Amino acid sequence: MKLLTCFALWCLCAVALQAQVDLLEYRPKVIEIGYRGFSNYQSTSMNANGENEFISDQLLTVRLGIPIVLREKSLFGVQLKYYRQSYNTAFIPQSDENIYRYLNQERLINTGLNFLYQRNLSDTKKLVLLGVTELASDTRYLNRYSGRYYVAGSYNTKKREDLELGYGLVVNYALGVLNIYPTFTYNRALSAKAMIEATLPSFISLRYHVSDKSYFIAKAMYDNWRYNVTDAIDQQQSQLTLQRADFLFNVTYEQEVYDWLWLATEVSYVNNVAYIVSLPGERLNNPLQEYKLKDAAYLKFSVFIVPPEKLWKKVK
Repeated sequence: MKLLTCFALWCLCAVALQAQVDLLEYRPKVIEIGYRGFSNYQSTSMNANGENEFISDQLLTVRLGIPIVLREKSLFGVQLKYYRQSYNTAFIPQSDENIYRYLNQERLINTGLNFLYQRNLSDTKKLVLLGVTELASDTRYLNRYSGRYYVAGSYNTKKREDLELGYGLVVNYALGVLNIYPTFTYNRALSAKAMIEATLPSFISLRYHVSDKSYFIAKAMYDNWRYNVTDAIDQQQSQLTLQRADFLFNVTYEQEVYDWLWLATEVSYVNNVAYIVSLPGERLNNPLQEYKLKDAAYLKFSVFIVPPEKLWKKVK
């Protein structure tokens, strides 16, 4: 949390010192394949057994996007998402009540479809709509406690050449829990090569373009996820929810290989807020089991494809 606050204050100071310039332009990721690996981190059970484990986990990420309609001033696309997360514990816990005994044997899958519609209403105004439907579970069965449905809309206005503001709303139903909240988008150019991007309450980032083919992005964000797990703990009901929430600070370097092909390396520092097992439909404040995770870091490598520059100019 301290890192997030310091990063936000630093960005605000940078805004106060900057002169008016144009917002930076870059193309979105249409297809991405990545692999993330955590450094070993300690997890302590907050229950009576008080077991300690050293954990590592790996995440394979695949996003395959297709622009269904791509024309001047308008974009509609669909993207297939597939995430596979696996765990490895240095010593298998002895207690049948410890969630890591189960996670050592199972993989968690998050898969679904993302939908995007963007319409440029004028030279200074645009409408962005995003929809998500996905399965987050250790099985392939979709039900009210393994499905997520997400809809977000934002109306963005370019106030000046160096400033864009957006106001939106999110409706998110995730594994039995409904959240509705407003969003605020703030994009501000600091120089011909640097820009602040923020969508609150999700993230704030500082983007620096070394050149048209090489980018650095520093980002602070709040990240949380839920998975449905089946028969994970003895003496509990069959369907449970595994939940995690973190504050992340990461630095990413992106490099163009070819007009449409890019490589990225990301280094992140993770401060855990909560890691629990709960009954389906419960929030973070009502755990069946709670685990305390020490701060850790991860490294991610990815390759991604963006729209060719000539094609993207038609819709930006």
